Amino acid sequence: MSLLLNTPHCISEMEKSTDSDSMKDSPIEQVESRDADVCPQIEDDSRKLRRVSGKLPWSAWSIATVELFNSMSTSGTLVVVVNFLQHPLPPGSETGAAAHGQPGAFGLGQRASTGTSVAAGLWMSVSPLLGAIIADQYVGRYKTIQWSNALLVVGHLVFIIPALPPIMVHRGQALVPFAIGLILMCTGFGGLGSNMVPLALEQLPATKPEYHEDGKGRRVLIDPEISRSRFLMYWNSFAGVGSIIGMISMVYAEQRVGFWLPFTLPGALSIICPLILFLNRKSYVRRPPSGSVLGDVFQLCSLAMKGGKSWNLTKMYHHIKHPRFWERVKPSSMTSRPSWMTFGDDFVDEVAQGLKACTIFLFFPLYWPAMRQKPNLISQASTMQLHGAPNDLLLSIGSVFNIILGPLLADVIFPTLRRVGINLTPTRKISIGFFLASMAMALTAVVQHFIYARSTCGRHVSGCPTDTPATKLSVLIQIPVYFVLSASEVLSIVTAREYAFTNAPKRMRSLVLALFCFTGAIGCAVSQAIVPLSQDPLLVWNYAVAGVISLIGALGVWWCGRGGWTKNDAAV
Repeated sequence: MSLLLNTPHCISEMEKSTDSDSMKDSPIEQVESRDADVCPQIEDDSRKLRRVSGKLPWSAWSIATVELFNSMSTSGTLVVVVNFLQHPLPPGSETGAAAHGQPGAFGLGQRASTGTSVAAGLWMSVSPLLGAIIADQYVGRYKTIQWSNALLVVGHLVFIIPALPPIMVHRGQALVPFAIGLILMCTGFGGLGSNMVPLALEQLPATKPEYHEDGKGRRVLIDPEISRSRFLMYWNSFAGVGSIIGMISMVYAEQRVGFWLPFTLPGALSIICPLILFLNRKSYVRRPPSGSVLGDVFQLCSLAMKGGKSWNLTKMYHHIKHPRFWERVKPSSMTSRPSWMTFGDDFVDEVAQGLKACTIFLFFPLYWPAMRQKPNLISQASTMQLHGAPNDLLLSIGSVFNIILGPLLADVIFPTLRRVGINLTPTRKISIGFFLASMAMALTAVVQHFIYARSTCGRHVSGCPTDTPATKLSVLIQIPVYFVLSASEVLSIVTAREYAFTNAPKRMRSLVLALFCFTGAIGCAVSQAIVPLSQDPLLVWNYAVAGVISLIGALGVWWCGRGGWTKNDAAV
């Protein structure tokens, strides 16, 4: 039997003050406050007792199931886009299929396909900000997710048009619906990106730590941070299951039937997502929109920076780090308030907390260029021995590793490390993930070097005839690259999502997660800067530069988080 800790010295936030959000709750969207201070007694016991995860409710799993189908449809579509853009129509084919050759459609080349993938990634990183603003200020997370699902469905349907044989042969005309479909899909994806994870995590049980007896009668501490971390590891595995099913099935559909099929089936699958959410809508905990939080945040930050804006970065840094940086803009500290300052001191504390949570995100633009190299990996595979498989099939091996690594880390590796006294904190996990991304790029550069060294076309392998591979190297040597990239993704991206939710104020969770997604936009800009290297004979330099950038990010995360590993940076 579990005992909820609730001593006279442990007072929850609801007992301390009235949450301003709760006054806005409607009968339809009522929210139970689940955030509480951890009392000193729990902190003392947490050092002695083993920390474990609590039970994960069905409502959270149903949202994870939606993520599975979304990944299946989105990944299934996007995985064939590289071949659709890069390679020309195979001889005698009207659908782009090539049972024993290279599927293709538009023949725009590797630079165009890579640039389009980076641009799509850029919009998929910016659009979560729009989704967060709509959710946090206007309609709430659930409705925003449903509207985003509608955009995805329409985008998938539009994507079918340029893949139809009568239209595909007219490249100029087909590019228009292709671009429209891609924009709609990326916009819908953005609305999901900033709201799905917060909605799912809000379904987890109360955030107060609880004592519990395990199956062997031992006293343990159910830690909400462990629960969130474990759920997100499984969330990543659900996304991996969807990705691998979508990618494997669609690349074979592309090769055997044509591009119209891998653009049609994901559209049918995407319809399932809003249906699952609609059928389970009454079981979800839903937080109502909190009003114009974003405008208040910008005006508050501008007021706090008054007198500190300077081209002298040292002066501005000292202004921001001043102990009273936030205290002096609290309403209680001001003799005359601006007309827009209708909030209390607690809102200022929330903004300070939210911005502090975003600090670690500053290094992620250095991480994304390495993770954006997957289109180049697909192109690299097309120059190797494929053993009868499509060149983009191996991309799905990364999803297999995600499926395995998520539960393995959550239920085996991390608990084992905690038992022996090794607590991996968020910054430590993220820095390790950055380093692994750098290692993956080093491996890819080595593979590319050997392709150039052993190719019959030298350093211009993309110009080799498509009927025979440019080198006798097997595509299987790419597997270690995908494994290291998957380990990096689980450690860095999954941890960053959990870190964002845990440290963000309740009224700004979607916004803080959207800011994390926005780092991908800056990362895409960095990636776009090295796109000129994404062609022969410069590909070795392309991977080397991406790896060095990620390594710099790893060192930055480690340097800025080194003190927090034992103080403010809670181990998860």
